[in-house]
Amino acid sequence: MKKTTTIALAFALTLLLSGLAFAMDMNHADMKAGDMTMQESMKVMKENLQLMHKDVAAMKAPAGRAEAMKAMDTHMTDMHHGMAGMETNAKKSGNQKMEASMKQMNKDMMTTMKGMGVMKKDADKGMELMMDGINKMEKTMSTMQGMM
Repeated sequence: MKKTTTIALAFALTLLLSGLAFAMDMNHADMKAGDMTMQESMKVMKENLQLMHKDVAAMKAPAGRAEAMKAMDTHMTDMHHGMAGMETNAKKSGNQKMEASMKQMNKDMMTTMKGMGVMKKDADKGMELMMDGINKMEKTMSTMQGMM
């Protein structure tokens, strides 16, 4: 039951962050997700994954952990924006393989978000989960680049 609740909360948080990004008109380079091309969406995702790697590295020092968590939250929101752009383009083009990859990307993002939640109780385990999610997202992106 606890695992189900955790997964449901992570999914709800993912949807909330995505919804907030659109509601607050937080767009990347003055574009809405539907206006971004697949290449632009991929660029946004790549940039934010690199920044997320740096954020996790910064979390290793307890003194800078709170600031790194705030930065990570910002980069995850931007990452969601890029992901939404990619999902929109995959649906418009009817690219089912790309849509399947984006479903995997969402699962990997939830792993990363779960790691952020675990950070409050166990920093080492939280960082491990975040890195696992980030590394899986990078692997999925490599697959997606091969489809473009």
